[in-house]
Amino acid sequence: MKLFSFLFLKVLPINFLTKQFFFTNLNQTNNIIIKNLLDDPILQYYNTSFRFQFRVKKFDRYCQKFIINHQFPKDFFGLRIIYHSPQFSQDEFISYLILNNVERNNKVVKKSYKDYIFNKKDNDYQSLHINIFTNYFLIFYFIEIQIRSEEMDYYNNFGPPSDYYLNR
Repeated sequence: MKLFSFLFLKVLPINFLTKQFFFTNLNQTNNIIIKNLLDDPILQYYNTSFRFQFRVKKFDRYCQKFIINHQFPKDFFGLRIIYHSPQFSQDEFISYLILNNVERNNKVVKKSYKDYIFNKKDNDYQSLHINIFTNYFLIFYFIEIQIRSEEMDYYNNFGPPSDYYLNR
């Protein structure tokens, strides 16, 4: 048995395997979130379409946040939900419907909710942020979910909020 363990650890790229299993689970979690949104009858009623972006925060940015805040950031992994609803002119309403769906179907981290739609940042950044909690075997991790309309996403990426970190 020891020989098998030694060969397994030395011959196979264990780091690669761990990453593959971990990201497979992360993709499954994202797929469940996406499926719940697509199956939501209220969002279907408003003819809501979605675009999803997944990201992993750069490690140096993660360390920088850790040094500044003296705690582990809960946004190393992120899922951005960008939506469009042609039947409804008030995009904010749909944002809160999506937020309600995410809260209903996932383990939400307490005190992780940030409403940058109602409480805009100084640079007019708009989005809803919420952290969910999930696990992969005994590894627990957070996923930050950002919810925004196509208009908010365009403004955040090409308007004044996009220069926020450049001008600090």
